[in-house]
Formats: sequence, C-alpha cells, structure tokens
Amino acid sequence: MEGSALLEVRRKGAVRIDCLRSSGPILEDLANLAMALHYMCRGYSILHAGGLASGAACAALLGPPGAGKSSLVLAGARRGMDVVCDEIVPFRMRGVRLDVPGGSPLVRLDPEALGRAARVPARHGASRRPRRKAAIDVRRHGWRFSGGPWRLAAVIFLTARPRRGRFAARIEPLRPAETLVGLIDQTYNRRMMTAPEWRAHLRACAAVARRLPAYRLAVRQGLKNLPRAAELVETVLARTRSGPARRPQTAARPGSRSAL
Repeated sequence: MEGSALLEVRRKGAVRIDCLRSSGPILEDLANLAMALHYMCRGYSILHAGGLASGAACAALLGPPGAGKSSLVLAGARRGMDVVCDEIVPFRMRGVRLDVPGGSPLVRLDPEALGRAARVPARHGASRRPRRKAAIDVRRHGWRFSGGPWRLAAVIFLTARPRRGRFAARIEPLRPAETLVGLIDQTYNRRMMTAPEWRAHLRACAAVARRLPAYRLAVRQGLKNLPRAAELVETVLARTRSGPARRPQTAARPGSRSAL
C-alpha cells in the first residue's frame, strides 16, 4: 500500500528497500533502522542514542523523546565535533575496548533548529503540509562526519528540558546502577532480540556501566542553551583522552553536581 516499504538487510551488509513511492523520504525514514539491523546481525548492541565524537572518543547521548538528542548533535556539529548519529549508537566489546563501528551523517530535527543558513529545500511534488522533522546531511553544510570507528568513552543521559533555571546546562555524575537501568531502558532493538541476544546485551551494558563515566545532563529549553550543552559534552570527552576512562569520583554521592 502507499507509504509502506519492505526493508531487508542481507548477510553481506547489503540493504534492500522495496517501496511504492519516491525513495528519497523512505531512505531518510529507514536509514537508522537499517543501520541498527545491520549491526545487530553482527553481534553489536544498539542504543537509542545520539552520538558525538572528539578525536576517536565517542559520547552516547541518551534520553526520552523530546529531550533534544538531535538538536544537541547539531550543536556539537556546529562546534566542530564529529557527528556519529542522531538516533542509533551500536557498540561491542573488543578486549578491554568498547567500539562504535560507524554511524550516519543524517540528522532529523525540527526545521527551526537549522536556522536560516541551513533550511532544507522542499522536494518537487512533496506535500505542502509541514513535516514534523527535516533530515539533513551534515556533510553538505561543512560539518564533520568521519564515518568512524570510534571508541565509546562516555554515556550522557539527557533529562526532560526545564523551562527555567540559572544555568543554560547542568551536568552531574551517575552511579553504575543508574547507568545500567538507563542503558537497558534506551535499548533500541529490545523487542527484536532473542534470549541469548538479550543476555549478551545485558553483559555489554553492565560493562559500560562499570567501566565508563556516566552523567545526567539537563539543558534549559531554548536553542541558545544548546551550545553550552555541547561544550560540556566536549569537555567530558577531553577528560577521557588524558588516560583510561574512569567513572567520576563523585558518582557515589546522590545529588552531587559537577560544573566540569
């Protein structure tokens, strides 16, 4: 039927999409799902998260719908950070290292977040009704997408965005138990995994919660507050480059906050 598509991810990595309408919007809508299925078939765990990288170090940005993951990815891109993805972060243990094999340069977000300099032109024949989100390729705007691989170095959970506050963005460390619960809650493919896949995924999430620094990030509503949040993400990643990633020392104190 119109608006439906059949997605097939084959063993050698090829993706086949059969649809009844123009392939452009379909590819945008299914790109992240196809990437998730591709890496899931190869034994990777899949987080429902955005991703930003500095150098070879990647931060996974997790949070509920509307928390601002895509907008924060765009703010990081404007800051010169490497875009990993706006929705999917695959990872897998390789010895003592947590690898993120690749990502996507497509970022889907509200058109107003793009600003006048990066508006997306309407496609010929497209409906005049406004789309809830627009997809852009960050490379077309001069922003960075290296394609990976990256080292997963930190996890950052975005909270619901407060309307008021003294700070544009505030960050605080999380304990391993909180991190593990958050990782399980933000598992992208949890409805598609078999029991053995779930066990492997839980072991991978436990390794992340045990080894990596984790934070809760609150960003006040308003696009002007996103650059400060992106700066905090970059600071977290800069700390991981100075040596082996460690959990923040204050994580055991409930309610503690860090200005980074």
